[in-house]
Order: sequence, then C-alpha cells, then structure tokens
Amino acid sequence: MAKKKKEKFLTIAETAKYTGIDPNVLRNGLQKDKFPFGWAIQNENGRWTYYIPKKLLESYV
Repeated sequence: MAKKKKEKFLTIAETAKYTGIDPNVLRNGLQKDKFPFGWAIQNENGRWTYYIPKKLLESYV
C-alpha cells in the first residue's frame, strides 16, 4: 500500500517572507477568510491556529 504524502504547512513567518505580506495582515486576513491559501481556527480558549498549505500558497503567488 502506498503511503500518503504528508502535506507541508507553512508558518505565518514563512508565509510573510514568501509573500511580502505583513504577519499581522496575514493573521487578520486568515481569521476573516480573506485569503484563498489558508485558514484559521480559534479554539475554546480564544487562541488562533493557522493552516497554510504550501501548495495552496504556491498556486496563489
């Protein structure tokens, strides 16, 4: 059986460097679903987690 390749996710810092977009703008945009290359999820404690798949970002840039 073939192993499924794990998708690589980028951090906010990596994405900011790659795109030239300010990290705070990225966080805010992902929280408000303004970017097509990732998403943000808020947990019950109010903390945000950001998911930015490398392939989605590459297709955007």
